[in-house]
Amino acid sequence: MVQNIRKSGGIGKNSCYQQYPLCACCLEEQTPCIASGLRFHLFTTYPQTKVYFKNFKNMDTLEEMQVHPGIQMHGKRVMGALNHVIENLNNWDVVSSALTDLAKRHQDVHEVEVNNFQLLFLVILSVFKEALGAQFTPGHRKSWEKLFSITYNFLDSQYTKSDSK
Repeated sequence: MVQNIRKSGGIGKNSCYQQYPLCACCLEEQTPCIASGLRFHLFTTYPQTKVYFKNFKNMDTLEEMQVHPGIQMHGKRVMGALNHVIENLNNWDVVSSALTDLAKRHQDVHEVEVNNFQLLFLVILSVFKEALGAQFTPGHRKSWEKLFSITYNFLDSQYTKSDSK
């Protein structure tokens, strides 16, 4: 996996690092913008994903989704996990351990299909673009897409390993 990162020319760590504080700032200052925005956009764009969230299944109105504290908390956890990956891009052991745990928990406990991570990554890109506007440049988007591609491929490999046991 580390060699895949090197072959692809890196994942734009500096670009992610430069952009992430902007995103984290929105997370802290505009929680509805990013944290609940992730789930809100996920549920409205991909309503089939609500089945994985037992507390959110019966929410149908946009107003309910926008103010639900559980949605905001999960959005913060997602951003926290993303931050952990970015902070440790130079230490693949830390990243792979965190992603392995994430894959195991989502596959075995929550029974979430791996393709849902791709949907989440698309939503994150959309929310960043909406929240940051012109500050979210095509170069930043490309760096995030590389990061999400590598992350997804690793998660998928962990699901595959688990399936073969």
